[in-house]
Amino acid sequence: MRCGGRSCGHRLAYIPAPYRMDEDLVRVEPLLDVVDIYVADAPTSMVLHSAVRFDYDPVSAAPGHPAAHLTINSAHCRIACAAPMHVGRFADFVFRHFYADLWTAHRGYFTGGATRHIGERTLTDDDRTSPHLMWN
Repeated sequence: MRCGGRSCGHRLAYIPAPYRMDEDLVRVEPLLDVVDIYVADAPTSMVLHSAVRFDYDPVSAAPGHPAAHLTINSAHCRIACAAPMHVGRFADFVFRHFYADLWTAHRGYFTGGATRHIGERTLTDDDRTSPHLMWN
């Protein structure tokens, strides 16, 4: 979200597929049909990867709800972040941690975005009292 030429809020999310699907099958069949095949075999083929979401919402900031935060597993699991996250840094994070082989093969593509900033630091003294994410 842009306000007067600067970012005043965002939500960047990565929601992994709940199954490791056959890439060739996904290319030729409708995706929902492929998912149905895997759902029928759920107990043996499901993977438990967590969704990852970076939010920046300074209007909602309060103790326990940092202006910039990472949410995992539950809407109540908010880990304070140093600042709003640039989409290039977010893409680098997702590929570096979930698709390491692709990240390594295309490291040059991610290099520029991996250090981009979109706002000032938002950590408060309260945020610093518990584990938080910091980057340069």
